[in-house]
Amino acid sequence: MRFTMFRISTQDQAGPVGMFGDGLAHFHAVTRSLATHWYHVSLKRRHEDRFVAYEEMLNDEMRLVELLVAQDESLVVQEVQAVTPSWMNKDAGWKMEKLTSLSMGHNQAGVAVCILEVEGGAVYVDTHEPGLGQCCSRAPEGVGMTEDNTVAVDFHVKRYSDFDLLRIARAVGQGFEGEITAFLVNVHIHRLSAVGVVFGHVRQGPHGRFADGHLIKTSDIVAIKKEGRFWVITTMNSKYVVATFRRDGGRRSLRDFCRLVGDRFPNTQLH
Repeated sequence: MRFTMFRISTQDQAGPVGMFGDGLAHFHAVTRSLATHWYHVSLKRRHEDRFVAYEEMLNDEMRLVELLVAQDESLVVQEVQAVTPSWMNKDAGWKMEKLTSLSMGHNQAGVAVCILEVEGGAVYVDTHEPGLGQCCSRAPEGVGMTEDNTVAVDFHVKRYSDFDLLRIARAVGQGFEGEITAFLVNVHIHRLSAVGVVFGHVRQGPHGRFADGHLIKTSDIVAIKKEGRFWVITTMNSKYVVATFRRDGGRRSLRDFCRLVGDRFPNTQLH
């Protein structure tokens, strides 16, 4: 995690705290002391019966991941853009480009490293280390990072792999007990919820809500069981079929969840 954050001066504050909402303060300007990258996120939050657009500027990857994972019926991330300094993008100045993928890990010395791929295929690495900080036309294989520490982050829109589509087709053709809300791919269990990329959600709505290819986080899981070849996750109001698990730890997260809940959910089966 980087420790270079946005800074504000009290001289730039517009009005007292709370003037524009509980706990909120407005400022005419923010600054940064070092030339490091950050993220501009376009999102919509539900307020009563409508969605309101917001723009958020996030300092680091952990806050970005927390925001992506928090997506649900009331929060939709529409676009993530990476803002990179010239030493990262190898160009004449700062750039703001749509982010398509992000990997986080550590180099051989244990120092945190991030690899950002933007629209158009350019790849930026946030290190000055020789051999790693090269801008290239596609994502490098490993880039010298320790493989067991590398974590791939999926964004709100994701292309389905051929394997995903094959598994979805098989799941659709199988048939399940009760009505299925949606099919999920690239799934992992995060705390008490499932996080995955959605396909065929029966309650798709405006503004891309539950649209195919969007990352969603379910409400709390109340049951998990296997029907035929596929795991079925049940929440209070929905039922999801897991077409594929995330390669780096998806099935392990399922086993960990089942051990965590134990006998609290009588319909949860791990076979």
